[in-house]
Parts: sequence; C-alpha cells; structure tokens
Amino acid sequence: MKRPSRGRSRPAAAAARPFPWKLLLRSTVWLAALGLAAAGAQALETRYRALGENRQYYVEWVNPPDWLGAESWRFVLEDLQLGLAPLTAIGAEDPDLARRAAAIVSASPWVRTVKRASLAADGVLRIEAEFRRPLALVLDEHAAYPVAADGVHLPLRGYRLTHRDAAASGYFLISGVAQQAPEPGGAWGAPDLFNALRLVSFFERHDWYRGPLSGLRSAFNHIDAARHPGCVSRCLRLRSSEGALIEWGLPPGEESGVEAPAADKFARLVSLARSGLPTDRIVDLRGFDAVIFRLLTPERGTPPNR
Repeated sequence: MKRPSRGRSRPAAAAARPFPWKLLLRSTVWLAALGLAAAGAQALETRYRALGENRQYYVEWVNPPDWLGAESWRFVLEDLQLGLAPLTAIGAEDPDLARRAAAIVSASPWVRTVKRASLAADGVLRIEAEFRRPLALVLDEHAAYPVAADGVHLPLRGYRLTHRDAAASGYFLISGVAQQAPEPGGAWGAPDLFNALRLVSFFERHDWYRGPLSGLRSAFNHIDAARHPGCVSRCLRLRSSEGALIEWGLPPGEESGVEAPAADKFARLVSLARSGLPTDRIVDLRGFDAVIFRLLTPERGTPPNR
C-alpha cells in the first residue's frame, strides 16, 4: 500500500505575502551534521522559522533598520539566520540558549552590539541588535570595500565590488587611503580614511540627497583623501567623473580659524549647485570671504581614479 504523504499544508494567507520571492539557503554542513535547513525570508521580514527534528523555533529581529531591506544588503539577516541554525539542535529548556544566540550574532562584523536576546515561552527567540551600516566604499587599485563609520571593513557574501559596481552604487567613494584594506571584519586605522568618513557623515546630516544638491551629489560623490600639492595634510577633495574637483579642505569641525567653517562651505555648495558648477575649474571652498576658482592645469589636474 502506498504510504500517504506527510507534507504539511500551508495556510492560505502565506501564499500572498507583499514581496513574493523566496530564497532557500542550504548548508551541506548543517544537513550532514544536524539534518536541518534554514529558510531565507522576504526583505525586512523579521521572523524566521528554523526546523530541528520535532521542535520548531522562531527567530525574530526586533526593530531592524530599514536599510537591511535593500537589495544589496538583504543577505546580512539571511546569513545571521544561517549562523543560528545549529541552535535548533538545543532544547528550549537549555537556559543558555539566548546567551548562545547573542554570542553568535555579536560575532558578526555587521553587528555593533546585541542589546537583548531572550527566548519566550512561545518558542520565539527575540534578538535586538545595533547594526553597522555601510557609510561609504573605499577604493584601491583592485576593488571597492564597504566601510562603517567606525572603520570596520564589512564583509560581502563571496564576491568583491568592482570600481564599476561602486560607481553605480550611489554610495560615496573614498580613494587615496594610504593603508591597505584589512581583511573583512577588520578595521582601518588610517587617519585619512576617518577624515573622509567625517565629511560623509557631515553631508548625511544635511539635505544632500534632495533639492539643489541632489545633482551635485551624483556628480561629486568621490572623496579624495590623499595628500596633494598645495595642501600640508588632511585636505579633502570632491572629484567628479569628468575630472573637475572641489577643494573642501579640513574635516568638518577642525577648521578652527584656519579655513571657513563647514557650514559656510556647505552653504556655498548649495549656491553653486543652484547657479551651475563649472566643470573645467578647481572650486576652492576654503577661503573665508569667497569661493576661489582656479583653472585646471596638468600639475593641478586629477590623477586617474584608483
């Protein structure tokens, strides 16, 4: 006699989710050792189901940031979920289950800290974490690397970003960093990178993405942190793909009577964006009284993008 199927039927409501895609994550190690599989979730779906023999647990991410739902970063929660898969072999009566989960999650470079991890009576493991967000992409001669505000190199899932990928990403690009890129999960210690990151953070606090500056941001999203002629140290430049550049100068907050303050420089950028920014000149924002325009010359010109 044919044995009846043991397949479990799904509720009708589950077939009509907002984003009807499904990504199945398989791990040969988990299948061989534990006989389980972890299922991926929709963008920004905060509850995941993990199966283990006759037990069923859920992992619920408490208030994850919206950027984790972007196409580029969906893998972050998916990979964290896969890392939690071995916990399905641990009974709910284990008092260390939540602590083990917090240790696994906090080991990810994408996680700054785990605020809370608790297992409820209904089998839901709730995790609240503070995530590191990609602030910019650091360029070297080979590739582009996501970097967080604290200088941590955020790992990707088995691939590297090319310069073309970086240019199309919409993120700020940072070049001229003297230190070689650390291994994924490691941190840069180069002061020139942190100077550039401070400028990116300054722009993010202002209305850089909308209004008159939106076009300027797309044209000048490349920050050059390298030393160059006419600048002793910590001089930042904004470069365009056409070769024009804006001399920004010292990182925001460090002008201290030496240069125009960052707020004045930003106001000048807004004015220039409205009136039209010349692409055949160097635009120097450092002066106290006015913007200085200098013609591009071979010695002042821009080297090829790294």
